[in-house]
Amino acid sequence: MNKILVFLLVLAIPGCATIFSGSSQRVTVTATPSDTTIIVLGGATGAAVAKIGKVADLQQRLLGLLHGELTAEDRELIAAVGIERFITGLVVEVKTGQAPAGTTEELARLYERIPRPIKDRLVRTIGLEAFGVGRVDVELDRGEIYAVIGWRAGADLEIKSIDGSFNWTTLWNVLNFGLGVPVDLYTGAWLKLKPTRLELHLVPIPTSARR
Repeated sequence: MNKILVFLLVLAIPGCATIFSGSSQRVTVTATPSDTTIIVLGGATGAAVAKIGKVADLQQRLLGLLHGELTAEDRELIAAVGIERFITGLVVEVKTGQAPAGTTEELARLYERIPRPIKDRLVRTIGLEAFGVGRVDVELDRGEIYAVIGWRAGADLEIKSIDGSFNWTTLWNVLNFGLGVPVDLYTGAWLKLKPTRLELHLVPIPTSARR
């Protein structure tokens, strides 16, 4: 009888954190001013942008995808602008059909020269999770690091991260002798995304400092 109960318990609780918390989590991002463009990046790109020191590797990967489409001057321009601003402008251009307000003529022309199929491929590659203005509500998979970018003409670009911390619900796997741990690790449910509500506050660039 006891063996049967244990067997049923093991079957009933394959992964406690997965069952009680799920493999995804809802996150809300708001921005001030309200016309701020919000972009959420996941995957390798999100982790690279969110974590300082990995941007150079990201730049090389994206430039590799654009091989044959860029001149030496284009590469220098991207390096000068910064890969974060280049990605942000690219997403805005693809989603709205026009370069962001305040984009330099050189960068706007570069966006126009990149073929649409290549731009669509780049957007898919960078792991775009969400795009919106003022507020974004998005369901994100646990177990990943996300970069949240706030952009607005005449303001400094703001980048924040959404990361995972240990989900204590995972400890309930002691009830099934730890057999549910691999399930929680696979689904990412062993982590809990923080913060679940993120606020961006973009600071205007002084007129004297604008290029």
